[in-house]
Amino acid sequence: MQNTSPTPVPSYNTKGIQGNANPAYLEDQQTLEEIRSSLDDYIAVNELENQFQTKLTEEGLLVTIRDSILFESGKATIKAEYTNLAKDIGNLLKFEKPRQIVVTGHTDNVPINNAEFPSNWELSMMRALNFLKVLIDTNNLDPQLFSVKGYGENKPVASNDTAEGRSKNRRVEVLIQPLVLEDGTSVE
Repeated sequence: MQNTSPTPVPSYNTKGIQGNANPAYLEDQQTLEEIRSSLDDYIAVNELENQFQTKLTEEGLLVTIRDSILFESGKATIKAEYTNLAKDIGNLLKFEKPRQIVVTGHTDNVPINNAEFPSNWELSMMRALNFLKVLIDTNNLDPQLFSVKGYGENKPVASNDTAEGRSKNRRVEVLIQPLVLEDGTSVE
């Protein structure tokens, strides 16, 4: 994923830089790792390892959710049986210190053109927006901390030449951004 941050966030790697890194930065990275651990525990307890992935990236903690668990093909409404899952994820996004969160929708490259969505861009954007609404509306989260993006088929993580690759490209991502940059600068 390219820079999805409202504020540029430099690369970080807490392994091997402990002596040089800003203490506030290292503390924030540790907090992100703890958030990741909580999310990973939720994923394991609910046996969602095939649908969810978490990883620390240059831009923060990225949670990837396969679209098949949330949406019917060509639809942007969250499946009723997974609304509680979205609520649970929202509950895990309550932090002691508020963080900026970006929800991003992605599709494969199979063209869509129906009355509801003239392109994959609209579909990806509405999926991200609908997921965001459930997060905020069911958890009393501050909407000012959230933003939404839709990339359509334009940021694939796998080849669209196979069904497996297309499946990986259909996803919603939740990016939990850091509070402190590597140089110690606070992110507003």
